[in-house]
Amino acid sequence: MGQCRRLKADLHIHTGEDLRDRPPYTAHGLIDRASALGFEVLAVTNHDLLTFDADLAAYARKRKVLLIPGVELSLAEGHVLVYNLDLDPSQVRNLADLDRLRRPGCLIVAAHPFFRWNSIGERLFEHAELFDALEFAHFYAHGFNPNHRTLEAARRLGLPLVGNSDAHLLHQLGRTYSLIEAWPTVEGVIEAVKSGRVEIKTKPLSWLTMAQILGQINLNRFRGHFKTLTAH
Repeated sequence: MGQCRRLKADLHIHTGEDLRDRPPYTAHGLIDRASALGFEVLAVTNHDLLTFDADLAAYARKRKVLLIPGVELSLAEGHVLVYNLDLDPSQVRNLADLDRLRRPGCLIVAAHPFFRWNSIGERLFEHAELFDALEFAHFYAHGFNPNHRTLEAARRLGLPLVGNSDAHLLHQLGRTYSLIEAWPTVEGVIEAVKSGRVEIKTKPLSWLTMAQILGQINLNRFRGHFKTLTAH
């Protein structure tokens, strides 16, 4: 079981199993790379798809990584990260559905809440009671940082923050992540995040790096959808 300590964690990552964005690596490849970088806690959070099972968790465990079941839900109000909750993503269409299905022991985080794309934005304040934490997202640079509004919202609502990469490319790992003071168990990590025992490690991207990341993600998305179309 280990002991309570600061665990290097990233709880928002996409893999090749994601049918929307098609990153060029599998969940197994992600675990290998993250383990090499010293990560001890990961969550694969593909869009509206739970990429987690006992075999994958065991694969991660052999590489000294705790895998937490998670998913990024594309709700009517914006994207939400949900962890350790048994649900059918296709049946959760809005925040009211999620509120009805939530259970003790799960973790609900507003994904990149004030970025322009697929974010909950000001609706966060109408539904603040649903959320356990807010995400500090890695995709920012000097002169462009919507995380400032996230920090203000966290202070206003009294909610903790968790830093994630939202990686669609392996080289995004390690740019923004969290050190979570927790027992190395799913329950221990979730309780620690809810309690705010999180230190965010982050640094801004250059504008060139941001452009390269966006270009590669869009290219991977196009290639994936083209491959699907030609396969039929």
